[in-house]
Amino acid sequence: MFAYHGFRVLQFFRRQADHYRHRLGAGEIKPDQTHHPAVSTIMTQETNIHTQTIINKSWNVAKGSFDYLFSFTFQGRDQYLAFRQQWKANYAVLSRTIRSQKAEIKAISRKLEYAGLLQSKSHELRHEATRQLLMRKAAKEESHRQYLAAKQTIS
Repeated sequence: MFAYHGFRVLQFFRRQADHYRHRLGAGEIKPDQTHHPAVSTIMTQETNIHTQTIINKSWNVAKGSFDYLFSFTFQGRDQYLAFRQQWKANYAVLSRTIRSQKAEIKAISRKLEYAGLLQSKSHELRHEATRQLLMRKAAKEESHRQYLAAKQTIS
């Protein structure tokens, strides 16, 4: 039909070479992609606060999100302060990693290249950061509960 009007369908649907972006399917890996560790070594060491804390995750239907319940191993002020120091170091590394990935995603997107894998890793790290903040809040509450219990037994 288009051929009668001097119109070429293939040229109409053809895109410029620099406009095309390959979309990877599920499980495909771009062959020339470099590996970027999402989590630094400080977050994976044996002193990681996740090895010391039990995290229970459950879905809250009313809120439409997950609720977290943390079981801490610290007993007393000194252990809580050590826990908090580890938490700060862990969160600082996590924050720097998220910022660097965000900058990298912007740079890759400006080149019109595929950045989906980095974006998914970035979303996972952001959820981890939220979980870390919830953990800190719960640790503060647990420390305060322990303080009040110790104060009450002394009195």
